[in-house]
Amino acid sequence: MKQRLFNITQAARHKGVSRQALYDAIEAGRLKAIEVLGKPAIRESDLEAWQPQPGQKKGQPRSKAVKVRISAAVKASWAKRKLEEK
Repeated sequence: MKQRLFNITQAARHKGVSRQALYDAIEAGRLKAIEVLGKPAIRESDLEAWQPQPGQKKGQPRSKAVKVRISAAVKASWAKRKLEEK
């Protein structure tokens, strides 16, 4: 039977917790991880069996201010590139 593997980022998104919460659970022995190409990977069955503890760190989405700064930086690089093309 094939098992799906999650990397830390995928597992964190799937469970709705931060990557650090997963690293903490692995270090404490509450979540089993294997190593694939030198990086931790989590089997789907192990991830589904693991439940975050109350108060577990939740993932923090980027704030709108950060998104705006990224967008402004991207727009500036586009404008610069457009000027260089002329």
